[in-house]
Amino acid sequence: FQTIMTRLQPYPSMIIFTAGLALGVQIPTFVAQYGKRVDAHLIEASNMFAGYQALADVQQGGDVNALILKHETSEDLTFRAEALLIRNLRSNIQQYRTEIIALNQSLWKGISHIVLSGSPSLRQETIENYSVNLPLNFNALTYGFIVAILLCVIWEFLLMILGTSFGIAGRRRRV
Repeated sequence: FQTIMTRLQPYPSMIIFTAGLALGVQIPTFVAQYGKRVDAHLIEASNMFAGYQALADVQQGGDVNALILKHETSEDLTFRAEALLIRNLRSNIQQYRTEIIALNQSLWKGISHIVLSGSPSLRQETIENYSVNLPLNFNALTYGFIVAILLCVIWEFLLMILGTSFGIAGRRRRV
């Protein structure tokens, strides 16, 4: 039994490394899919806003703020409600453009943007519609190895803590 346990000891580390590698290579793909989602929302919002911009061009000399003000001060409740829609569309377009600028920097800045200040709804949408693939490019492999090594270090650290806390002898390896 002792021999079997000794032979099985490296396998959890190998499994953790492999899982970490598989997870890590997904990071650049997730960033790319998030970026495509942002781009699609920007196109959709811009197409919807184009009608209001055309209306502002004809009626307000191109000033969308004047169009919004005219809608806000209208007696018609529909126009007043539409003012909020126009304002939100313009705000969304600006948010999507800011996201694209952040994502078009380095991969690391794109990751940190998504994690720290990305749109929660777009992040959730990307997670729900994520399509897993196994890219074998430099960025994917780099992040894959980083995650794999970090998980293995954490695993070994936990084993060391558990071994110290519960008096379990550390792994013995043959030299």
